[in-house]
Amino acid sequence: MLIGFAVAYTGIGPVAALATDLVVGSAPPERAGSASALSETSTEIGGSLGIE
Repeated sequence: MLIGFAVAYTGIGPVAALATDLVVGSAPPERAGSASALSETSTEIGGSLGIE
């Protein structure tokens, strides 16, 4: 089970970083903080619901 988690998160990590970069990069500079906060909040909520 531990090996399965390690393999899964090895693939999820770069994808999550890319998704955050896409969200923050598409927002205007004055809204980048809000975009980052919204992205992180949705990630946390999705993780708590088991959607990750």
